[in-house]
Amino acid sequence: SELFGHVKGSFTHAIQDKKGLIEAAHGGTLFLDEIGNISAEMQSRLLRFLEERTIRQVGAIKEKSVDCRVVAATNADLKAAVENGSFRQDLYYRLKVVTLQIPPLRERREDIPELTRHFVEEYCNSNNIPHLVLPKKTLQWLETLSWPGNVRQLKNALQTGIILCRNNQIQPEDLQLDSDPPTTSEPSEDDFSMEQSEKEAIIRALTQTKGVKKDAAELLGISRRAIQYKSKKYNLDTYQFKG
Repeated sequence: SELFGHVKGSFTHAIQDKKGLIEAAHGGTLFLDEIGNISAEMQSRLLRFLEERTIRQVGAIKEKSVDCRVVAATNADLKAAVENGSFRQDLYYRLKVVTLQIPPLRERREDIPELTRHFVEEYCNSNNIPHLVLPKKTLQWLETLSWPGNVRQLKNALQTGIILCRNNQIQPEDLQLDSDPPTTSEPSEDDFSMEQSEKEAIIRALTQTKGVKKDAAELLGISRRAIQYKSKKYNLDTYQFKG
């Protein structure tokens, strides 16, 4: 009854009428997370709602009209689920109006510092925790990780770090991630040369494309956001490459 609601007396402990999430979203937006995991019965009921824009609460006789925008998200391959029969084809195409594919966090590492600051500020504000410092080495280390759990893993790790940190500074070891925290040793010549090689590759790509970041990103096999981040990191002004 969470999605569709119920009426009083429709089942044990239903002591009063309750709106479901769909009805509560009337005039707004309904967000359905992990849509690929819903049951066959729920798929059928959701499809009917999307086609008729009406719902029937558990235990109710009359239907109610609901007008809302529906946004669904999943990390599953719905096309494959349709092919193996675990997800309804008609529901798949009913949902597939506008599709946005968000790359995994490991492919947009330039977003990690901003996301980190946002999650730390959000958690501190909601729990009345004083301002915490994010050392540069912590942010740099977070950018090197693969993040198989994507943004959720980052968010949970930061909450752990906030709880365990001392002296109002979140250190890599506070996050309790599987990867080993960075050592305090000085960077080696090999580390420097790798960074230098990356910078030189970006310079060559920007030179060849006359400063067009989109074309340079394609040459390097990286996203446009990535080359924007790296250009800023190495203080590269694209105007200097325009012919």
